[in-house]
Amino acid sequence: MRTWQVERRQRTRHLIELGGLVVKAGIVDLTADDRATIYGALLWIAEKLRSHEGEHARNLWTAKGTQVFDGERREEQMAGEHSDGRRTGLRIPSAQDAGQIGRNQREQDRALHQDEGPRAHNAQG
Repeated sequence: MRTWQVERRQRTRHLIELGGLVVKAGIVDLTADDRATIYGALLWIAEKLRSHEGEHARNLWTAKGTQVFDGERREEQMAGEHSDGRRTGLRIPSAQDAGQIGRNQREQDRALHQDEGPRAHNAQG
């Protein structure tokens, strides 16, 4: 296979994975698959990351995403055990410190209440 074909497949896979995150987060259902609303929300996120609050927002969002990914991995791990207790060979994830997760969640909750972002009903106008 040629180099450009490998690179194209890698890029395609990456874009599919990113689209999967949009679906997984419930954005498609919450916006009734309205591409303008989804794009507008993504542009708002980009603006937020470029702002003076960017680092703080990134830290909150990273903590939330990590927390959910870790929870999903734990669920998959539990589902991957055999009835006799043997594991299926799933990799055990490294978990964040529980106290840090709690602090991050409280920070995220405070930030969300301070700045809720664009409202869906405004986009539907």
